Amino acid sequence: MLSYMILFLYIIVGTVIVLFSRRFLRRGDPVDYFVASHSLSGIVSALTYAATTYSAFMMIGLVGLAYATGIGALGFELAYLVATLILLSFIGFKLWSICRVRRYVSPTEFLSDRYGSRVVGLVATVIMVASLIPYASIQIIGPSLVIEITSNGTIPYILAVIVATLLSIMWSLVGGLRGVAWTDVFQGVIMFVSAVAIVVWVFMWSGNTLNYLVNIGHDVVKFPNTFWTPTTFIAYTIPWIFFAMSNPQVIQRIFIPRNAIAYRRMVLGFAVFGFLYTVLTTLLGLLLRGSSEVGLFTKIDISRRSNWNLVTPILLASPTTPTLLSVIVGISILAAAVTTIDSIALTLSSMISRDIYS
Repeated sequence: MLSYMILFLYIIVGTVIVLFSRRFLRRGDPVDYFVASHSLSGIVSALTYAATTYSAFMMIGLVGLAYATGIGALGFELAYLVATLILLSFIGFKLWSICRVRRYVSPTEFLSDRYGSRVVGLVATVIMVASLIPYASIQIIGPSLVIEITSNGTIPYILAVIVATLLSIMWSLVGGLRGVAWTDVFQGVIMFVSAVAIVVWVFMWSGNTLNYLVNIGHDVVKFPNTFWTPTTFIAYTIPWIFFAMSNPQVIQRIFIPRNAIAYRRMVLGFAVFGFLYTVLTTLLGLLLRGSSEVGLFTKIDISRRSNWNLVTPILLASPTTPTLLSVIVGISILAAAVTTIDSIALTLSSMISRDIYS
């Protein structure tokens, strides 16, 4: 019952935000619908950029990666953050300046204009649509499984899939980018607060097992280590640092700040959120690894990589974890997925409408 109450509250609050944002929507104006007329504040821009970027991978994938491989996971994720901040500070700002003048709506619209050929935009749109379908599917599948586990089956997998899909479609369709951005603020707060709450609880429950790992010189607190060799670190990191340039829903966020001050605040806000959220999720994985080593937490067979993603679900399903906390963290994972999926849906629709049908 508690699971349904919190899920229902999450749906209601998000839907109210979207409906309220619709009051500011300029009917028949695609620039306003798809990029909010380039008029959002720095704080809103920062949180929608962060929430769109940091998907359910963080609380599921990065926690498991840190648990299995160690502190190198922090460097891997922070390398992405630093690279993105560099891109935003230089290339991103130039792109933002051009987009304000040319009134671009989609990233591929910029490519078509830049190279003087609509074929370029069309090809880019087709490639991105095909590439993002599996990415969006994973965003739905993973969190839905977590919701089912954390609710002890009270919320079945299929219901979680339906909720995530319908919310993503409805919120992006009804509210446009302004509605999506405002719900991203709401969901970004849920993501961050729940991450703080679960890390604090695990720290208090386990008695800071990270110190134990350090004292015994465990491999997971060393860098390089058995997994994170220099070659492996480079192989993982180089493709990852180009995420901000290859995902259109992230690129589109560059278009939305209202002025240069708002743009700089977006970059700064994203930097703060990204750093803290990355540290929290990595710390959670390391604390749980320490807890496994001292016998407080289930020892997961990390020889099978498919088991890495089970760390967070096992924690949330554990009888020692408070039910309310488990459900809230589960909802935060769903929220992280929805922020990514509705942004993808909105961005792809802008690309299709502007570069294929326009």
